[in-house]
This record gives sequence, structure tokens and C-alpha cells, in this order.
Amino acid sequence: MKSKLLLCMFSIVTITNFGIWSRSAGVQNPPAPAQSEPAVDDKEKIAEIHKLMEVTGSAGMAKQMMQQLVSSFKTSSPGLADDFFDQFIAEIDTNELTDLVVPIYAKYLSRDEVRELVRFYESAAGRKLITVMPQLMQDSIAAGQKWGMGVAQKLKARIDNREKSEKEKKGKDGNK
Repeated sequence: MKSKLLLCMFSIVTITNFGIWSRSAGVQNPPAPAQSEPAVDDKEKIAEIHKLMEVTGSAGMAKQMMQQLVSSFKTSSPGLADDFFDQFIAEIDTNELTDLVVPIYAKYLSRDEVRELVRFYESAAGRKLITVMPQLMQDSIAAGQKWGMGVAQKLKARIDNREKSEKEKKGKDGNK
């Protein structure tokens, strides 16, 4: 029960952080940390990062994703009390989460890059991306699951055929 709870919490935190990053940054692999940029003590850069997170709706998206995950975990983990999950959701402070993520953005993005991202997400194309991103992610996850199932079935068939061939070979070798 305790390990299930820890796995649940780890999953929520991991997916939430992925959601915030992918939603805001719009890239698959993070680049190396921004060079020659001051860390988090640059008030202007911090303000720009907060603005980026605001225009992308990252904090709200993170909370929404956690609520969806909690709902899923409630269904798949009937041994855990609903009260735990309700209290977990009530404890979510998106400002606290944002404060945790801002230094990470500061580490990987220069002030100019953050400004460019803000300009993009304030543009018509950026607002459109923000609007369709939840459905894009949902459809992409579904496509990835379908693809993964196909790969798994293909590999299972290959393994089954290899095992069958090995058994047949052992059977023939045993009859000699």
C-alpha cells in the first residue's frame, strides 16, 4: 500500500513537471543551460519567466493534469482512501509549484529566449497552440499507446516464434 502511494505521488509529480515544461517550452529535449546568463537573481528574467508561465497557463494546466491523474489513480487504486486524494488536490499551491519551476527555466533559457517565447505565445499562432495543446497531447498519447501496443505485439510474436523454433529443434535433437 505504501509503495503504491509513493508510486502514485511520483507519477503525479513527474507528469506534472513534464506537462509544465512541454507546455511552456514547446520542445522535446531540453538544451544545455543558457550560457553567461545570471541565475535566478536576475529580477527582470524572473519576471519574464513568470509572464511566460502566465501566458501559457502552465500553472492551471499543471493543476488540471494532477486532478486528472488523481482521478485515474482513484479508479486504479481502490485501496487508497478518496480522502487522501481530496486532501492532496486541496494542498496544491500553483504559486509554490511555479516558484519551484522558475529557476529551472532560468537555468535553460536566456532572458532573450524567454522574451521570444512570450512574444510567440502572445501571438495568434501561440494562442492557438495553447488552445489545442491539451487535445494534441491527448491524441499524441493515444497514438503513442497504439503504436507501443503494435510494437509489443510484434516483439511478442517474434519471441513466441523463436521459442517455438527452439522447442522444435530440441524435439528433433532429442529424437536422434
